[in-house]
Amino acid sequence: MSFKGREKRRSNKDASKRTENPFLWSKPRNVFVPPLSCTSVGDVKSIAQIDKVDENSNFSGSLFVLSSYGSIVKVNEDDILSLSNVVFERGPIQTPNASYQIHRIDNLVGDVSIVGSKELYVSYYNVNDTATSGAFYSGF
Repeated sequence: MSFKGREKRRSNKDASKRTENPFLWSKPRNVFVPPLSCTSVGDVKSIAQIDKVDENSNFSGSLFVLSSYGSIVKVNEDDILSLSNVVFERGPIQTPNASYQIHRIDNLVGDVSIVGSKELYVSYYNVNDTATSGAFYSGF
């Protein structure tokens, strides 16, 4: 879907005055739906260029990783607990039953791969001044 140009529409208060429709400034270029696989037990190796949407944009990329408690999780071959950009410095946030752990990593760039030793769910989002995108992956 793509909106082109700026269009004027009549105001409800005064038909002789024209006001701009702010929604017509939106110009979505594409919708990317990344591969989703339920057979990739513990591995998500397909987040390409998390800080890009097209060749002219720069985004800030963030990642959420939900994994089985006690599993080993690596992001770009580095242990998730050793990363300096993990938001929760004191370790994972625990769910009430302590079966899962959650980590958030900010300021990612380039291709991202996540490998876990057990059940793994990953979501990402990226944002800049005018847009955002995101996706969800699962391996179980």
